[in-house]
Amino acid sequence: MVNYVREQTVGELIRNTFAIYGRGFSVIFLTYFLPVFPVNLCVTEAQIAGAKGLYLLGTFVSVFVSLIACGAITIAISDMCLGNKPSVARSYGKIFGEMLGKLFVANLLQTLFVLIGLILLIVPGVIAAVWLLLTPSVVILEGLGGMNALKRSKALGQGFYWRNFGVFLLVMVICVVLGGILGAIFGAIFGAMLGNFGGRLVYVLAQTLSAPLSLVMVVLLYYDLRVRKEAYDAAALAEDLRR
Repeated sequence: MVNYVREQTVGELIRNTFAIYGRGFSVIFLTYFLPVFPVNLCVTEAQIAGAKGLYLLGTFVSVFVSLIACGAITIAISDMCLGNKPSVARSYGKIFGEMLGKLFVANLLQTLFVLIGLILLIVPGVIAAVWLLLTPSVVILEGLGGMNALKRSKALGQGFYWRNFGVFLLVMVICVVLGGILGAIFGAIFGAMLGNFGGRLVYVLAQTLSAPLSLVMVVLLYYDLRVRKEAYDAAALAEDLRR
């Protein structure tokens, strides 16, 4: 079994992101798809209809549910790294059974800080996004909530902000390009058969296929930083997962 709970170079982070997504594709994809796809489809329909209010609300909700999915994916990947069989039911069961409140509040704060920063000339939003990138993993594996989770994410990433930003940006670009290519291909193939709405549905589905890569990357960055700063290992991960 490959050890992912270790220091990783940028190249290893990217390769391992694809490797983990490939190994656990069905669980990771479904974990992301179930909460995010319906919201993203509604956002697309609101944009087509010119409903700006619904579009902005949907965009906010989309970011928020993506963070919830990131928390669940943290559990699935941690199970994989420990040799346990991951499952969608276990991942969300742990969240809804034990830590939904903490994750809800931390993710809401994270989303608000990033969106407010983006409104304030973009750059503050990017800075906030980098500082708070690890928040879902912090909540899930360390049991912190609210502002404590946000402060912990910022502290854990300190000294590696530029690297984290560069790696995450690269994976996001890959996700966007890959999602756009798949969406264009699938939309063209199925659009004629399913009509305009069917074509848009398939397009959103294709984008949803690539998006979990960025969330896998977040979990690997979290492992990497804890190993570098705190001598984290698989035994410590197992203890955190039992929290």
